[in-house]
Amino acid sequence: MIWTGRASPTLVARFLSLRPLVGIGRISYSLYLVHWPICVFLLYTTLQKPGPAQVVLIVALSFALALVSYRWVEQPFRNRATLSKRPALFGASLAGLAAFAVAGVALVQSGGLPARHPGWIVTAQAETTEETRNSWHNGTCFFETDWQFGNWDAEACEIVKNEGKRVLLWGDSYAAHYAPGLEAEAEAIPHRIWQYTQAGCPPVLSYYSFARPSCQAFNGHAMELIDQLDIDTVVLSARWVDLRSRGIGTLADTVRALEDRGLEVHVIGQSPLFVIDVPIISYAKSAGADEASWTVALEPHLNEALEAASPGASFVDPVAALCGEGPCPYRSEGKLLFYDAGHFTDFGSRRAVATYFPLVSARPVIAKSLSN
Repeated sequence: MIWTGRASPTLVARFLSLRPLVGIGRISYSLYLVHWPICVFLLYTTLQKPGPAQVVLIVALSFALALVSYRWVEQPFRNRATLSKRPALFGASLAGLAAFAVAGVALVQSGGLPARHPGWIVTAQAETTEETRNSWHNGTCFFETDWQFGNWDAEACEIVKNEGKRVLLWGDSYAAHYAPGLEAEAEAIPHRIWQYTQAGCPPVLSYYSFARPSCQAFNGHAMELIDQLDIDTVVLSARWVDLRSRGIGTLADTVRALEDRGLEVHVIGQSPLFVIDVPIISYAKSAGADEASWTVALEPHLNEALEAASPGASFVDPVAALCGEGPCPYRSEGKLLFYDAGHFTDFGSRRAVATYFPLVSARPVIAKSLSN
């Protein structure tokens, strides 16, 4: 766009030459540097996505700080008279880097200076132990770093061993977090369920990720498992927000491929996601209450789009089931339902399965109280 204005004064060139736009261009690097700390500070203060008024505040503060940074930081360093000698420049840079490195190591080694929040470990961290992740059958039925099908064990990954339908739970970590609940509620599930899950791999046959290139092989092998185990029912679950850049509609081809094989298909929509880890929300906002709720950070019509992309499948909306029309419970009976910004604790997994998981034949009365 800028290059086109070199030959003649085009409309675009004249527009970009307006003084306000040139001014923004001059401070753009400083604007880039200062806006993110403001966003993060506001996030940690409110623990919610910014509303319209807060967005205006972020923009205004960003421009104000950018002007300050441009005048008293950027411009002096552009001036050759400032630190004109190369040894002085490199010496000052190295000293600054060393100071930040020492501060970073100290923060990591101290666990983030926990003395700033004396009750943090007792009220939040103690409720989310490593047992939560181990109950997903890491390395056997759930692969966190990379897919290794040779380690998948059909006998070990049959997490519900009743008679009835032969069910494959297929998806990423947002499918794996139902495993503890399924095992705990096995008596209410008159079926056989196998767990087949990998982190970062939504159960969509066409899904490809540069960060996780094994996803296509993982998903492709699900179809082989369906034949090998004589599966007749599939439950798909994932962090579906990861499909937004590729299109929610890509799910439809996978659902259709399963239905063409004569399979019964159930799709569990996006479960609640919060703007920050729930233990932090609990520590900052629950005041130790046994029951507590907070606003979810989800696009309002995401699950509707997922349902539309699952024609012929049975669809469950976890947000509607758990949260209703208002804030979503994240604490119940004094226990956390989530251990990070969206994954269920073992306790939360059991509540979720009892509340809305497909194929559960009996719903405990206690599950009905979650949305009240």
